[in-house]
Amino acid sequence: MELIFFNRMTFEIVDFGFVDKDYQLIIDSVIPQKSTFSVNKKNINAKVGDLLTIKDKKINYIGIICSLEEDEEKGITKVQSNDFISILDIKVKMNNYSGNLSYFLFQLINATYISNVDPYQRIKYLRISRDYANISGSLTFEKDTIDSISNLLNTLSKSYSIEIKYNLVYENGSIIGIELHITTCTRGLIIKSI
Repeated sequence: MELIFFNRMTFEIVDFGFVDKDYQLIIDSVIPQKSTFSVNKKNINAKVGDLLTIKDKKINYIGIICSLEEDEEKGITKVQSNDFISILDIKVKMNNYSGNLSYFLFQLINATYISNVDPYQRIKYLRISRDYANISGSLTFEKDTIDSISNLLNTLSKSYSIEIKYNLVYENGSIIGIELHITTCTRGLIIKSI
């Protein structure tokens, strides 16, 4: 299995490496957890906060690097990453809403990461889409409530079976971005090496 590393700000590929048999990959769209990979190289040209993905047609995983730890003796680097969906841990002001809840979530993420004027918060390579099913409901918050989009997603997942999936966006065979897609729920998955 091969990992590809990306600069988080520019989304340029900065490095790659092959994963040793020692890894734990956790894919859970509701509660993001850390995955761990032993990469067969030292001096990986990536840093904490950068992104990684698995080059595999059967596994769809994008992670945000949270630690890089070199093992000089073994000539490997232990890489830990949080699932990309953890970008939704950002806290925003919540407003009452009644209507299509997938559209509400779409608008909230769009305002936070895509149309945001703050260059440090805007993610230029991020796209968002949604299923057009009408998932109607109401959300009521106390005045001036600040909460994370991930907590809102957790509530929407439990109450309305809404989840967010992601995938890489390709153009002419090159990876050019990440798409978040709002859809109906499936189950989480844990993959471990033997």
